[in-house]
Amino acid sequence: MVAAQLGAVVGVVLTSGPRYGRGRRGSVALQWTSRLLLRALGVRVVTSGLPAAGPCLVVANRSSWLDVLVLAAHAPMVPVAQARLGGWPLLGPLARRMRAVFVGGPAAGDLRGDVDQIAQRLRSGHRVLVFPGAARRCGGALERFRCAPFQAAVDAAVVISPAAVSYRDGPGGRLTATNTWLPAIPAVVSGGHPARDRAMAARRTEYAVARSLGRPVARRSATCDAVTALVAF
Repeated sequence: MVAAQLGAVVGVVLTSGPRYGRGRRGSVALQWTSRLLLRALGVRVVTSGLPAAGPCLVVANRSSWLDVLVLAAHAPMVPVAQARLGGWPLLGPLARRMRAVFVGGPAAGDLRGDVDQIAQRLRSGHRVLVFPGAARRCGGALERFRCAPFQAAVDAAVVISPAAVSYRDGPGGRLTATNTWLPAIPAVVSGGHPARDRAMAARRTEYAVARSLGRPVARRSATCDAVTALVAF
């Protein structure tokens, strides 16, 4: 509990002050807050590899509500969150102070507006964290990744930094999270054709993550696609 409270205090302190540089301070605040919260929850994190240096789109599989903490604890990054989170008590104000990108709300306009928000953060030099697959699994396979967030990486001409996250019970019932950073994947690969680039980047990333997890990629089906379509980023 003390670590959790300290994490919230760190988040507020680091995001206070002048507007200039607040985005950078917000991503650092998320990193330290994540570390403190994981410690408070007794979660052990085993990490291999490194995220891509510089601005990049961090893409990971969705396994648990802990995923954001596990990934953000390793390096400064800006999370993409559902717009409804902004209205939650405590979490909403803290997420705004940490400069999270809110998508999927009526004020955000269409999908193009969401993509533009992410691309702007990438162009500003940030790592941006997204989970483009659905939380629900079809037969244990990795859900297909939605292509929309990859368009932001194409627009900003940055690389994809894939990560595979999994969990297991450790000694004494302590949860262990394994975070594997995979080799960077270029977003622009087909001569700058946006539709082909984002589709190829999405497919290459999902297969890299699935291979690391030792799971197949889900086949396209009416059920899986319908579930995936309901999950924004």
